[in-house]
Amino acid sequence: MPEEKKIAEGVYMTDFRKPNQQPTNFTAQEEYENLLATTQYEVNDLTLKIFHLERSNKEMLEMDPKGEDIDLVEAIIENENVIFKYKKRLEIIKERLSKLQINCIVDVNTSNLVSQDNQIKMEDEEEIHDIFL
Repeated sequence: MPEEKKIAEGVYMTDFRKPNQQPTNFTAQEEYENLLATTQYEVNDLTLKIFHLERSNKEMLEMDPKGEDIDLVEAIIENENVIFKYKKRLEIIKERLSKLQINCIVDVNTSNLVSQDNQIKMEDEEEIHDIFL
């Protein structure tokens, strides 16, 4: 049971947070598989968001084909900007993912990710981790 700590007269605090656990050390193969799975999830998520935004724009255009409702026009423009950003992000992710799948293998002796010519540039590693930022 967590311990109550007195903060001020009549004010107590109980910390219910779990104690910090030691970070898990994944092998390079596990890191690679986790990265691929997470990236595929993000690709699917972005694709679904784009689908819904495009569908929403189509419905708004059907409601106001002449573009007389300023609110609908602004919403469509905003959606188009978001769609553009999502598609650009999707393009970057797919490009990096294909690069990662083609160029990286796991050295079973050292459990390190290496390129097929046994060199992986530090900037490529940073790009891989930047996918999720």
